[in-house]
Amino acid sequence: GTTYKYLGLRMFAHPWNGSGVSFSSQNATKKDEENDNGSNSLTIRQAVQTIGDLNTTLTERTAHHLENLYDKPRRKGRRRRGRAAFDVALINKMIKTNDLKDEPVTKQGKCTVSWHADSCLEHYSTIAVYHTIFPHDEKEEEEEEEKEERKKKSVSNNSSSSSSSGWSVALRVAHDSEGPNASKRGKDIESSVVADTPYIATSLPSGSVYYLLDDFNHHHQHAVMADNDNENPGTRFSSTHRLLR
Repeated sequence: GTTYKYLGLRMFAHPWNGSGVSFSSQNATKKDEENDNGSNSLTIRQAVQTIGDLNTTLTERTAHHLENLYDKPRRKGRRRRGRAAFDVALINKMIKTNDLKDEPVTKQGKCTVSWHADSCLEHYSTIAVYHTIFPHDEKEEEEEEEKEERKKKSVSNNSSSSSSSGWSVALRVAHDSEGPNASKRGKDIESSVVADTPYIATSLPSGSVYYLLDDFNHHHQHAVMADNDNENPGTRFSSTHRLLR
């Protein structure tokens, strides 16, 4: 495993092979542990190994995307800076609750992850994020499946779909938020506030992956928002893959 300082919090990670994992829960009783028989530990190991497999896949895809990026005419001849070699994945669980704060500038969504650029990473390294959304009940799950089927048919008929998953990923320009020149912007809270740059937001279907390539994370901030017009968007899980500095 490894350690990672994320937003001021020191985190400890399991290794990809799941070794050293044992049954552990703040709410577990001694009887729970005695009755466990290693089944929970096995499940956790399998989950960690699955994340490791996902990490390998995203690393390969990132290498492909970087190849395409540097093959573009405006980047021809430039020295390649970023590399595809993720060594940590951060799992986030997001639920829309009443105490979430509005997006501070437009008030158009509830922020589950507020505006930021990822820190403590190797400069110019890519960030890859896989996310999946679980409906809250069986009826919602059936509706979600029907929606996905309609979307597939819509795409096959070359027509666009405007349906929303209830969760949006937002991006805005904020130069030198991270990277080798981050000190020029400043590290205090005030310097991270960007009120004069409009943002764009998109709702991605469950099972989507998005990438922040090369220096994108240096000059952009991102946020995750729950849509105002969807009271029950389901639970969003994301796996963010990074290369530590």
